[in-house]
Amino acid sequence: MARPDSLGALAEEFARAELGHRQRTKRVMKIAAMAEAAAGASLPAQAGGNDSVLEGTYRFFGNPEVEPEAVLEAHQRCTVERASEFDYIVVPHDTTSLEFKGEHAREGLGPLCGQGQGMYAHYSLALSPSGEPLGVLALRVWRRGKEPKPKLHPRDRGLDEDRESLRWHDAVHEVAERLEGQTQAIHVMDREADAYELLADLREHEQRFVVRVAHDRLLGNSDTSGEARLYAAMAGTEVVLEREVQLTRRNKPRGTAAQRINPARKARVAGLHVRAGSYQVARGRDLLPHLPATMMLNFVEVTEPNPPEGQAPVLWRLVTSEPISTPEEVAKVIDLYRMRWVIEEFFKAIKTGCNFEKLQLETGRALVMALAVYSAVAWRLLFVRWNERERPLAPGASVVTPIQLILLANHMRKIRRPWTGPPTSRDVLLAIAALGGHLRNNGSPGWLLLSRGFHALLLMEVGWNDAREALAERSDR
Repeated sequence: MARPDSLGALAEEFARAELGHRQRTKRVMKIAAMAEAAAGASLPAQAGGNDSVLEGTYRFFGNPEVEPEAVLEAHQRCTVERASEFDYIVVPHDTTSLEFKGEHAREGLGPLCGQGQGMYAHYSLALSPSGEPLGVLALRVWRRGKEPKPKLHPRDRGLDEDRESLRWHDAVHEVAERLEGQTQAIHVMDREADAYELLADLREHEQRFVVRVAHDRLLGNSDTSGEARLYAAMAGTEVVLEREVQLTRRNKPRGTAAQRINPARKARVAGLHVRAGSYQVARGRDLLPHLPATMMLNFVEVTEPNPPEGQAPVLWRLVTSEPISTPEEVAKVIDLYRMRWVIEEFFKAIKTGCNFEKLQLETGRALVMALAVYSAVAWRLLFVRWNERERPLAPGASVVTPIQLILLANHMRKIRRPWTGPPTSRDVLLAIAALGGHLRNNGSPGWLLLSRGFHALLLMEVGWNDAREALAERSDR
């Protein structure tokens, strides 16, 4: 297993893959090694112009006897082993769409919300308590049919066993099954997961959670409009905590609804007021009668009383299983929710760092097979990026192999930017980015430059190893 504090080859993540034949395991390890060495490159480029290697890749992705779940399972087992070292882990969940352009429809893909064809992927990541990416715990992929599903009454919709909203429930239960009590998970979810049914499910199975609130629920046993509501009750409580947080820049999202919920903003330090309280929320008239009539839940509200002119104020309402009796406990709930940004970075690693949506595979099934491998590649890229941001002074040896560290040091001497001491994780990341063409005055490198740099570094490592083997063969003659 590749340890996150002593990285080995990514291929090791798949060494224990159970695919029915040892040659298949060797093949997926080779594919993972090529993908790591050329994240973002096309499959022919990853194969290095070798037709037989490329053909082997296509055959593997198209093999009907190999299931994508079995490929990813090996990485998931490694993720659980890394997670088991902590008393608890944070598990952000979210969905992303993957679009594949082209003039012709590909078998096994479906329509997306906008124009185009593709599929949806719902991920559950494992993070350490400090936010360190540990790997993928759960993945569900699906496509939509060409015809939209008929509109259903809310109660009838709750009986639909094929509804997409069940992905949140399924992911929580899969994570619990995989962890098998080796550690606890705190599930972190955004607005889309704010469903009474899901909250009841989390409570019933004693799962820990922090979910962003999307609905102004009725309080007590109310089942009619005009009764006491959650938002008003929260706004009427005293501020229990004041703090400042650094907000990252956010580009204007697509779609009117997305712009209303998450408007564009500039990076800034926001001064926040925090309120917290426990409230009994009601089920509502349209939900299934088997759900509890009411639930007592903990809530946290975060507001920004004095936002910059022209900028939308911060407003987070969170529902949680975590205690909120002290300012320290309330602050921890906020910090847990803020870890959700890591899964957004993970999606960028897949789409930009790995260029996954550019893969020229002909069927949806082959793309899902490839996604099982690229998910681990994206985790590796995310791990290095996270260390540079969150632990910039950590030893450089914690994010690359010893040989890679030697090669990077030699490259930095060649370009007259030698390290003056033991390199940090930030030094290493900037050196990798320099291989990809990054200029040091341009700020932090993006995913595309990082993937190019990794490609160059891993090609250098391959050349190094080949040269050592050649010299060893000569000395044996």
